[in-house]
Amino acid sequence: QDFNGAVGNFSINASANPKNIKTNDAVTFKVAISGKGNVKLIEGIKPDFPPAFEVYEPVVKTNIDNSGQSGTKVFEYTAIPRHAGKFTVSPFSLTFFDINEKTYKTISTQSFEINVEKGENDSTTVMVGNLTKEDVKLLGSDIRYIETKTKLHKKSEYIFGSLWFILINLSAFLVFILVLIIRNKQIKQNADAVRMRNRKAGKVAARRLKKARYLLKTGEKDEFYEELGKALWGYLSDKLSIPLAELSKERIIQEFKRAEIEESITEQFFVLSELCEFARYAPGETHSDMPDVFNKAEKLISKLDQNL
Repeated sequence: QDFNGAVGNFSINASANPKNIKTNDAVTFKVAISGKGNVKLIEGIKPDFPPAFEVYEPVVKTNIDNSGQSGTKVFEYTAIPRHAGKFTVSPFSLTFFDINEKTYKTISTQSFEINVEKGENDSTTVMVGNLTKEDVKLLGSDIRYIETKTKLHKKSEYIFGSLWFILINLSAFLVFILVLIIRNKQIKQNADAVRMRNRKAGKVAARRLKKARYLLKTGEKDEFYEELGKALWGYLSDKLSIPLAELSKERIIQEFKRAEIEESITEQFFVLSELCEFARYAPGETHSDMPDVFNKAEKLISKLDQNL
């Protein structure tokens, strides 16, 4: 049952140093395995240390000869006893398969008697050797010695219900009110800006029509139709409070239906806007048509202003 893969013919010996120590000092156990076989594959050999001992992982040193078939492997364990008393460390043992005799063998070292005395400034109890782990747990939780050097500190007060708690909540409430006031002010300013654009839509369109009239007199065809188109679309953008980039044909039809604008006016708007767009690039367009287009645009904006 204890076989861990060691195959060959081996011997084992161990030592403990020192055997008389004080609590919280270290004792070193060296276990050396020598022989012929798969020495490299031999795993750590850990005995059943008493529960009062704190044992660390071993330091392993391996020395193999040139043939690779024989050598020595040393395991060095460090154990620290936490309680005073006399303790017995059980023997170290190795189980291997002997190829020559074709059988399993177990070799062991002697056991070790460790005498642990109470060290300086050590308030732990004296323990009798070979106690079970359950006994150690019981001794560790059953009776506690009074710590004479312990300093007591007043526990900090709970923040709930304290002055800081009230001030923090009050500050948060005031910040919420301030944000609400600023937000409402911004909404009101935006609404005022929308109403201002709505009221000034006619005046802005009139200025653009005035510029278009000047371009009509100077005979600048492209600039005339461009300014006339801006007057039509810009008027609807301001009057309907819709950004020019979002003002599409479908959106205009929807807004005109909501305002109960006659379909003839809607059709006239799209005819004029398309005419302004195409006339700028139409090579056959004559200057004699420009006054008629201007008059239609001026009347159309007047009709829209009355209906909207």
